[in-house]
Amino acid sequence: MIEIGRVMRLERHPQLGRRLNSGRRFERLLKPVAVAACSKVIAVAFALAMVASSSVGDSLHPYLSARIALADRDHALAERFIETALMEEPEAVPLLRFAFQVAVESGDRQQAIELAGRLKALDVSSQLLTLVQLVGDLERKRFRRIAQQAEDGSIPVPAIADLAGAWAKHGRGNFDQAQLAFEKAAVTGFRYRTALTQLSLILALEGDFEGANTAMNIAHSDSDEVPADVRLAWAQIRATIHDYDGALALLEDVGGNDDIRSRSDSLRLRIAAGEPVAFDLVSSPQEGLGRLFALAATDPERVLVAEKRLIYARLATALDPTNAVALPLIESLTEAVQDRFLGSTMSQPADALVEFIAERIDADASSPRVRLITLQTHLAEGDLFAAQTIATELFEAGYEDETILLSMLVGDIVKGQHDSIAKVRPALQASEPWSGNLINAWAAMAEGDVAGASAAISLALKSDEDARMVHFQQALALAASGRFESAINILALQGTPTRFLNPEELALLAQLHMQLDSGEAALERLEKLPDETNNHRIAVLLDLRDDIEAGRLVPITLDSPRLGMGEVLATIARRIVADDEGASIERFQLALIYARLAEFLNPDSESYKVQLGELLYDLNYYPLSAESYGQVRLGGRMGRIAAIGKARALREAGDVEASLAALNGDISMQGPSVIVYHQMGDILRFEERYEEARTSYLSALALVEENGEANWRLYYGLGIANERLDDWEQAEPHFRQALELSDGNAYVLNYLGYTMVEKRQDLDEAEELIRKAVEAEPDNGYFVDSLGWVLYRKGKFEEAVLHLKYAAQLVPSDPVIIDHLGDAYWRVGEDQNARLQWQRALSFDPEDELIETINLKLKEGLPAAVEEAPASATNEI
Repeated sequence: MIEIGRVMRLERHPQLGRRLNSGRRFERLLKPVAVAACSKVIAVAFALAMVASSSVGDSLHPYLSARIALADRDHALAERFIETALMEEPEAVPLLRFAFQVAVESGDRQQAIELAGRLKALDVSSQLLTLVQLVGDLERKRFRRIAQQAEDGSIPVPAIADLAGAWAKHGRGNFDQAQLAFEKAAVTGFRYRTALTQLSLILALEGDFEGANTAMNIAHSDSDEVPADVRLAWAQIRATIHDYDGALALLEDVGGNDDIRSRSDSLRLRIAAGEPVAFDLVSSPQEGLGRLFALAATDPERVLVAEKRLIYARLATALDPTNAVALPLIESLTEAVQDRFLGSTMSQPADALVEFIAERIDADASSPRVRLITLQTHLAEGDLFAAQTIATELFEAGYEDETILLSMLVGDIVKGQHDSIAKVRPALQASEPWSGNLINAWAAMAEGDVAGASAAISLALKSDEDARMVHFQQALALAASGRFESAINILALQGTPTRFLNPEELALLAQLHMQLDSGEAALERLEKLPDETNNHRIAVLLDLRDDIEAGRLVPITLDSPRLGMGEVLATIARRIVADDEGASIERFQLALIYARLAEFLNPDSESYKVQLGELLYDLNYYPLSAESYGQVRLGGRMGRIAAIGKARALREAGDVEASLAALNGDISMQGPSVIVYHQMGDILRFEERYEEARTSYLSALALVEENGEANWRLYYGLGIANERLDDWEQAEPHFRQALELSDGNAYVLNYLGYTMVEKRQDLDEAEELIRKAVEAEPDNGYFVDSLGWVLYRKGKFEEAVLHLKYAAQLVPSDPVIIDHLGDAYWRVGEDQNARLQWQRALSFDPEDELIETINLKLKEGLPAAVEEAPASATNEI
């Protein structure tokens, strides 16, 4: 049976709509607690987004101000804020964690050591805390304590524990015991090459240069690449025993950074000149372990993410400030890590951190920053007038953020007042020249200022932004004033043989033709619409076409300044999402605010409610998303889209039965539907209710009139349901049907291929399928893992290691991939590396069954390789 946790991530991707990608800063922090959709969680989301954008000019609570300072790369200011916060709350664990992480990543080892001790006293433990305390113990030469911790397993990284214990014995003067400990580590610990290299260093420190050279020879006899800093140490060792030719050979074409190359050139000149050479690259246990940490930061075998590599490099320089390997690495990694670190969870529970930040926001309730956060929270939750009250207060205090200006403007228009329009129009135009002018045009129309509206449109056209949208707004304004033919002429110019009119332009054109009693022309505009049953913008056009064909009255739906301004805001929200598909969460939050403001201006627009539902879903505010979808009337195409959206949101919120009820309600009102049964099948499948899922998929397929490309997901889902029910006889043809209909979709290729590998069925074809998936998405870690695994099953262990190492780099925290890598290492004879990977896999919360399997492998290793021999092409299990 395929591991459920792993494949769930693979199979979900094609079914789900666009989601915030996993690299965004705050999604991992907020998702576990966003289900509540409470003001607290939304406020925290906006606060963290503000940290990234650093908008509004006063300080928040010291904790959040420290994060803002980090966003501005001002470490000195961040540290001052942290110091203030720690004085106010010396035992606040989330604050101490944050301060500790900042100290480690900025290289302030004394502060990091002190904070590690304070956290330990509060019963907080982590691998990083222990390693930092190890650095502190080494600085204070507490070798007895380190040796004891290495013996009793208190140091959480076995590889480092073994070698730290060995260096501690050396530090205490127990040279024979230290040597034995290094030899033991070479047999049972980290990697023999690393342990033997470290043994060589300690032998050189003791003056046994012949022994040191022997250890180096054994360590690197089968290695094509000897690290540059190891070459330097080895060359010094060889020079001391008068092996000058061997030393010079090691110094040929030394790679590494400028510092290492400079040291290499200097050493080569001295040896060539016959000058005496002393061994001076390592002079203490501290420097010896510093080199171990530097190796951990650079060693590709460990497959570390950038944050951990930076931490190991910092630990290396804490022990050896001149470490030539770690210093340049720190410089290259710091910038890459900084952006991600700002939104990290710092390895603490998400709900605890949210609670902590929420309390700090409350502590500064009167701060303009917090007032702005509160305003944005009100908008996100749908309370316009509460937001307007705060916006007016901030505006009068001199703040002109666009959400402040828009809240004032929209609030007054919804109330039927014009008090704020004249005040905010200049500021809005200055802050956002393109969109600000479009909004200004409608604001001027609301005041009856036709000349002002025309001038604002002209200014918008002169900007570098999308002139087409400006022309659409111009056509709306003409339509609102009854100039239908002029509006048609403007819109007609936007369509060319290579550029089709968008749904909003088509809808307005059809409505304009109907005002001129030209139903035939209106239908001609709507003649070739795609049948996208899940696209709410297309659904509007399909419903419009139905109304025209039935002879119903078709008015212009955006026929006032208020509704025209709403369309501007809704369009901007769509543009933000479309233009920033991989961008930060704060951009999605801005899109949410624009969409909310559009809905305030046009509360009858079901299209806006669906748009809002999508944005709220993407931001993980699932109950609010379900609420927005629930405001769409039942029946019709839009009602069906809303029912499906509501069902997805409710399912994510944890209310599966309500989710299914929403879909069944749509079926009761409108009759059976392929898309609704399909969605129901997906929800049931994600809940592992495979028998019910199979029934839903079959119900959907029974309604399919023609097997077209759009139906491949149905067969894919049905195949998964059957496979999970151990009905491979039914599952395989469904996967192959999905493959045919999708024209070789990569996810189907991978799922089918991986399942065949697990069943030992035609491994040659399985490899071919998986290779096609990898070719389509070469950086998909799960696909690369599948390729490594099929090669493993075919006995191509060396090749399997290469692919599995890359998969583990792409997805560094997936326990199944890391477990696979461990198995492959075992088969190529790297037993200690295999055990290291299995240990790592256990740290990433694997399924219970996998935990049991890994523990058995750690105890007994893998069976003889003959038991892993590849199955024949016809062998099925």
